[in-house]
Amino acid sequence: MENTKTANGSEQQLARLLDKLNAEVNWDIFLWMLRNTRKMAWIPPWDDIMMFKTTLIQEWNRLSDTETEEMINERSAMQKFLKMASWEKAPDENNIRLFKEQIGTEGMKELFDLFGDHLENLGLIKRERRYIAV
Repeated sequence: MENTKTANGSEQQLARLLDKLNAEVNWDIFLWMLRNTRKMAWIPPWDDIMMFKTTLIQEWNRLSDTETEEMINERSAMQKFLKMASWEKAPDENNIRLFKEQIGTEGMKELFDLFGDHLENLGLIKRERRYIAV
């Protein structure tokens, strides 16, 4: 019984955190970069912001594409974060991989950096800056 309470508590905590991100982050600022960093004209079955949020979930939890798909399908807080309808399935591992390939390694790094800067500007995170003495 204790494990259930802990699991429910952590799910609620996760839900609050993801709700806060959805409420405070201006996701539209990422659209231009998402649409202009693709290597080819690939139209995913899911919108760009949903796919970007999927990669954030993957990065935060250090998951494979398959594990990301499974985790999203199992966690209602993540489904809500992605604004999925109750009947929808998460992006599958192939579409997650294709999305990342289309954005490219450098493009994904730029997106994650922009996201981190945005969170810092909102006061949601504080990053330590390191400077090298010359």
